[in-house]
Amino acid sequence: MFAKLKTLQLVLFSSFAILDKYLFIHLCAMVSVKVHKIQNDILLGDLISDKAKSKIENINNKNKQYFQIKSRIKQINLQFVKLLQDLSKSMNKLTEDHQLSINNYMEQISLF
Repeated sequence: MFAKLKTLQLVLFSSFAILDKYLFIHLCAMVSVKVHKIQNDILLGDLISDKAKSKIENINNKNKQYFQIKSRIKQINLQFVKLLQDLSKSMNKLTEDHQLSINNYMEQISLF
């Protein structure tokens, strides 16, 4: 009887050892899967972060271009206003000259 209990005890211990080994392997596999998932999430996060950085950089470049274009348009507008002012002065001068010439002509006619 005692020998049967010893044998049963050995069978149970070896069964638990096998079961423990199986559970340990299973646990290691689960941990490994979790570690790989976390690594993949980190890599995906880095990839998304890199894409986001790239898009932000692209937006910043477009903003710089926009402000450069806006500044250039402002300069062109100022040049255009100056040209219009110069044209207006020239037209006024021509009108004055034309009026003087008409007045001179009228004076000459009146002398006859």
